[in-house]
Amino acid sequence: EIQRGARLQRMFFFNHPAIRVLKDHPLIHRWQETCQNEVDRSSPEAQIDSFSDQVIAQYIPFVLTQYRLLENPWPFNRAGSVIAFCMNTTMFTTFIINAILVSVYTGSYTHHSIF
Repeated sequence: EIQRGARLQRMFFFNHPAIRVLKDHPLIHRWQETCQNEVDRSSPEAQIDSFSDQVIAQYIPFVLTQYRLLENPWPFNRAGSVIAFCMNTTMFTTFIINAILVSVYTGSYTHHSIF
C-alpha cells in the first residue's frame, strides 16, 4: 500500500517464478522479516525508497541465487534449508547452555563443587 495524499493505494506487481516457488523458504522469510524491521519510516517517500532499494539490491539477487541452488541435484538443492536449520539449532543450543549455566552457577569465589 502506498499513501498518495490522503488516501492509500494498493499496488500489485508481477512476481518472478523464483519468488513464487520460494515464498515459504525459511531464509527468504527471515530476510523479509528483517526488511520490514529495517525500512526507513520517516516519511512515505523514504519508506518506498528504502524498501525498493533493499528489494533491488538484496532480495532479488538472493532469491535468484536460492532458485538456482534449488535447481541443482539433491544434496546441493537443500543448502538454504540446511543453513536455516543450523542457525535455529545453534540458537536453541545456546539457550539450553545458558539456562544450565544460570541454574548451576553459584559464583566465582565459592568453595563448593558444581557436582
